[in-house]
Amino acid sequence: MTKCLCCQKESSDGRRPSREHLLPTWLHELVEMSGVQLERFSVHESGMETLIARHGLNNYVSRKVCNECNNGWMSQLEDEVKPLLTCLVSADRTASSLSGQERNTIARWAYKTSFMLLSGQTEIAAPWEKFSRWCATGRLTPGSAVIFALSEPSLPRAFFYSLDEDYFHGRAYGVVNVRVSLCINSFLLVVLIPSDEIERQPGAPVVPNSCVTFELLWPQDRGCAVLPLRPSTNPPKLPREWLRFIVNQVGAGICRRSNPS
Repeated sequence: MTKCLCCQKESSDGRRPSREHLLPTWLHELVEMSGVQLERFSVHESGMETLIARHGLNNYVSRKVCNECNNGWMSQLEDEVKPLLTCLVSADRTASSLSGQERNTIARWAYKTSFMLLSGQTEIAAPWEKFSRWCATGRLTPGSAVIFALSEPSLPRAFFYSLDEDYFHGRAYGVVNVRVSLCINSFLLVVLIPSDEIERQPGAPVVPNSCVTFELLWPQDRGCAVLPLRPSTNPPKLPREWLRFIVNQVGAGICRRSNPS
C-alpha cells in the first residue's frame, strides 16, 4: 500500500496497511463449508470461464486500506450492519421488512464492500474518485449508487459475487455503470455505481407468478421503474450462471432531462 483507498493518506505518513477481509470474518461461519474453497473466475464475453485463484475466505483480503480506517469507521460499520445482515442471510427477515434507516445501513455497507471487492481485481476501472469522496464526506449515504436487494430462500448456502460493467449501446460508447453483485446465502445485493455524475433511474422487472421481488434500497427518494421480464428460453442451471442471469434483470438508466424553455 502506498496510499489508503479510503483516507488517501500515504503510508509514508505512518499509515500502516491492514488485512481488510472482503467478506467480514463474522460472516464466514455462515457460508464456509468443510473442504470447499473460494474460486475466482474471469468470464469472457463468450461465456468461457478461466479460473484465476482458489483459496479460503480467510485469505481473501485487501492490503490497500490502512489500519486506522480498517479498525475505525469500517469496523464500526460492520458492527452496525451485523445484526441486520445476519437475519437477512439466514432468511429470518426479508428485504421488504427493512425500515428506511435499515435500508440505508445495508446500502452503505454494500457500497463499501463493493469497492473492496473491486480493489482485488485489475480488469474493471472502478470510479475510485467516488469512493474517496464518499469516505471524505462522512459516508452517511451510498452516494449516487443504485442498490437493489433480493431475498430468496431457495438460493444455495454459499457466497457468490460478480463484477461487471454496463455499456451504453455497446462498448464503443463507454461504461454507464459498474455492476457489483453480492450473494450471501438467501440474500442478494446488486450495486450499480454510475461512471459519471448524472442521476440514474432505477429499473426492476415484473415477474408474473413468481415470488422473486427486488427491493430498492437506495435511492429512497425515487420510485423504481417497473419493467417486464422476458422469459428465458434456456434457464441457467449452475448457481453462478443463475446469479449472472438474475442480477442483470435490474438496471439504472440515465435520466433524460428536457432543455429549459
